[in-house]
Amino acid sequence: GACGGGGGGSSSSSTTVTSTLTFPFAQAFADFVANSHSFNYSMTGSDAGTTATGSGTIFYGAAVAATFETQNVLSQTAIISGTTTENGQASPYSVSVQSFYTTNYEPLGSISSTDYCVVQGTPVLPSGVKVGDKADLYVEDCYKDNTKGTKTSLDTNSYSVEADTASTAIVNLISTSRSPSLGSVMSTDEDRYRIDQTGNFTWVSETYTDYTTTPLSSLKFTAQ
Repeated sequence: GACGGGGGGSSSSSTTVTSTLTFPFAQAFADFVANSHSFNYSMTGSDAGTTATGSGTIFYGAAVAATFETQNVLSQTAIISGTTTENGQASPYSVSVQSFYTTNYEPLGSISSTDYCVVQGTPVLPSGVKVGDKADLYVEDCYKDNTKGTKTSLDTNSYSVEADTASTAIVNLISTSRSPSLGSVMSTDEDRYRIDQTGNFTWVSETYTDYTTTPLSSLKFTAQ
């Protein structure tokens, strides 16, 4: 699963500036998890060759105490609801994902209706990042459910810091999901956030690509 995040929308300009500043990644990530956020989005793309459009709202609750893998942890729940339209037919949908973190806001795993994911070890998030930085953050084993009888994917979570303005940068959090048996990429999920020096994350967009469909499916969600 991907890192969740975002505290509201913002338009992007066509001209970017490569900032030389250092941005407080770990602080911004912790602040996002600790607090609640809500934002609206529009969606465009293709679903196995069919043009898809849509809109909706994502709500993140503030972190609360929980238990995960027998540990006392923090939990944040994201609820995504909206409407998607394909071939002139509009369909409502709603998805809920519960993510778990240490009391230091380090990712531990997540639960959704289709996945039970557990992070390998305890990741250390970088305290400061600059434009051009990129690295893997952690790997997750994902299963069909909490019995862990059927492994569904192996997810590598990484980040890349991209140019934005002189005083901000774009942090791209990337989740690459691979088949546990074949090692082939099944999907990628790129979440982009604007980060500033005071440690604010502002959600910009999400691009989800599913390589298991023919042709592949790619949907882009953009903050409004």
